[in-house]
Amino acid sequence: MSKKLTILDRISIPSPCPATWDSMTGSRRQRFCRQCNKTVYNLSAMTRDEAEALVARFAGRLCARIERDAGGVTITEEVSAAPQLISRRASPVAAALVSAMIGLGGNVMATTLGTNAPAGVQAPLDRQDRGPQSQGGTATLSGVVKDPAGAVIPNAKVTLVNQATGTALGVTTSNDEGAYSFTALAEGTYTVKIEAEGFAITQMEGVQVSPGQNLSTELQLAAKTELVTVGGAMVVVPQPLRALYNESELIIVGRVGRSKTVKTTETNEMQKTTLEVASLVKGSSRRGRITVYNWGWGEDKQFPGGLKTGDTALFFLKKRDGGDGFEINDYSYGVKKLAPADLSVYLKRLEELKAISQSQSPEMSAIVEWLVRCAEQRATRWEGAVELLRSAERDADRDADEGEAAPGDQAEATADQASVIDKEVIDKLKLPDQQAAASDSACSKPGDEPDFAAMLSDEQKGRLQAALYNVGEITADDIELVRLVRLFKDERLVPFLLEQLRRELAGPPRLAEGLMSIIAETMNDDDIKSLAEAYGQEVSYADLDAEENADSQEAETTDSDAADDQEPDAMTARQQRSKLLQQFIAAVEKKRANPHIAAGEEK
Repeated sequence: MSKKLTILDRISIPSPCPATWDSMTGSRRQRFCRQCNKTVYNLSAMTRDEAEALVARFAGRLCARIERDAGGVTITEEVSAAPQLISRRASPVAAALVSAMIGLGGNVMATTLGTNAPAGVQAPLDRQDRGPQSQGGTATLSGVVKDPAGAVIPNAKVTLVNQATGTALGVTTSNDEGAYSFTALAEGTYTVKIEAEGFAITQMEGVQVSPGQNLSTELQLAAKTELVTVGGAMVVVPQPLRALYNESELIIVGRVGRSKTVKTTETNEMQKTTLEVASLVKGSSRRGRITVYNWGWGEDKQFPGGLKTGDTALFFLKKRDGGDGFEINDYSYGVKKLAPADLSVYLKRLEELKAISQSQSPEMSAIVEWLVRCAEQRATRWEGAVELLRSAERDADRDADEGEAAPGDQAEATADQASVIDKEVIDKLKLPDQQAAASDSACSKPGDEPDFAAMLSDEQKGRLQAALYNVGEITADDIELVRLVRLFKDERLVPFLLEQLRRELAGPPRLAEGLMSIIAETMNDDDIKSLAEAYGQEVSYADLDAEENADSQEAETTDSDAADDQEPDAMTARQQRSKLLQQFIAAVEKKRANPHIAAGEEK
């Protein structure tokens, strides 16, 4: 079974920040970016607990710097820190060593070198495979070398270096069980360097040895690749309903009970919360109450989703690693507080999904029909439409990798099948491939599945089109359905979207950019695309955020003079967007009436 990616591994930074980390001021963990006037958090300089706590507190809406390996897994301090050394005698000296390594962090670490890193100090050839010679000490340093999946690595070259002198004391190789050992060590500080074919060179520095110690290590080597570092405004790629269902061990409708703090970090508090089980959707629970460990959400550190004691919601849970109770499967999307009618829809879809999942070889057509039913209803619209789009995108990517699409065709396919994942980031995110293959069941391997969108029947396409055109006003939850209908080459789509935009001329919302992009790609016209891009470049979302905040606080002031003082700046931003949108609509209408005339030309 593939390793499941955590919420940190599903972070996406669609528009990396042009400012460099070194140009910012602050600490190793957080710095201030003067270019965008925001704090940027270095998640890879935190433990996984601390990073997840921070993401949970801000609901994934923050600027971050992350490092990832070739598998898309986010590097955190546990990975970059030295592996834990354990004394078999449990001596106070060894215990102090473990504490020192945890406390020093960046000074005592296992360093993964790049593929072009120098080979380092080599032991003399006549000392190969013999280990260091006795220098009057009795300490032993042994260990096991493993790959990222936890399998042992035999024949890894292990070099022991005296850190004070830089002298290589000896070289050995790991045996068939991945084990190595250096004996009769003198007191001192050592570096253990490990090299294995196909893996990055790894060093464990600052290993302090005292007489009588018997230290054991377990070290996982990273794949031989350079780490990818990226920073900027992040979003967490959400999981659709089917993925949440398959990856959750317990799904309940529950009522939030009392909470108490059991752990704290610099930015958050872990709470132990009691949930009263109202109904069981998946899994088993012998008691009417369960315990859920969760990081506080928001400035008030409430339960994820902003729930308070007494609130009822749909919870997607998994067993807590290394402890009792459960934890939320996804801080941003694993808790759904729904109106009774919407909850009823969700529960019905989950009951249908359960029946599909219990089949040994579920029919792909059954999954497609289930996705269509999700997309038809507003409550689960995003759930169905986004997975249909993602499957089409994966299929297009596979065709591109295999060279089956011509360059022009591939460009059009990519534009056609792009999916808006986050409500505030339009048209720029993709689900990590590793996320898709996180489960063993045949019903839960989206990465191995066909293009569901291509399997839609004409009758199913008609139902999806009817669901879209019956929408009174498009919201962010409808965007994926809009893009899905676009794949059907429906001539009604552009006029429908234009009418939606006309309604927003007085003050175009954030959603307008996404609709303009869809129209431009549908028409596949360079002039219209340029106008849509210009809108995205010239519109200030900082101004839009300020407007939205001002609108929400408008009732708090009755001073007309104060309102007059603030109105010109707010109206300038609205007027700018309105003017650009009017230009776009006029150009689209002219192009539709005269396809062969450039957008800026007169008849």
